Amino acid sequence: MKKRGQQSFGMSIEMIFSVFLIIVFLAFAILGIVLFLNSQKKVEVELFAQDLQEAVDKSWVSDGGSDLFQYNSLPSEIRYACFVDLNQVGKGPNSDIYVNFRNPNSNLFFYPGDAISGRKDFKINHLDLNISLRLKNPLCFKNENGKVKFYLKKDFIASPLVQVEA
Repeated sequence: MKKRGQQSFGMSIEMIFSVFLIIVFLAFAILGIVLFLNSQKKVEVELFAQDLQEAVDKSWVSDGGSDLFQYNSLPSEIRYACFVDLNQVGKGPNSDIYVNFRNPNSNLFFYPGDAISGRKDFKINHLDLNISLRLKNPLCFKNENGKVKFYLKKDFIASPLVQVEA
């Protein structure tokens, strides 16, 4: 004998439970994919900072010169990679975004910071920000299709540290 509820819907409780489980499994699969893609963006940002630190260290121990630093896989949600000295006032064409940077122990920031989860600022050692940021603070480089490029320059006459230039 069929129950009244089953006659009106035409499905057994087992069938309803199976559909519910399929929906739950699909929701967890979608969540897993989203979390994986977000973790990939975090890794790309971390690798940018790591590669930049290695390039700065290489320039720092060199005899001098200028080297192009180019990174080709920054997440597209990030518009700029910026060098900032929070101990100086903001100046130049990107001074309006200066207020978005908060950590005084860092000198590399990504803008907009809320575009990615995870770390948004880093401390890059051996940089001469006094010379690099004398005209622009922050000194920002546009992310164009995941590519950011600028020059790292070492000039013993000006400073034993590495300068950043467009």
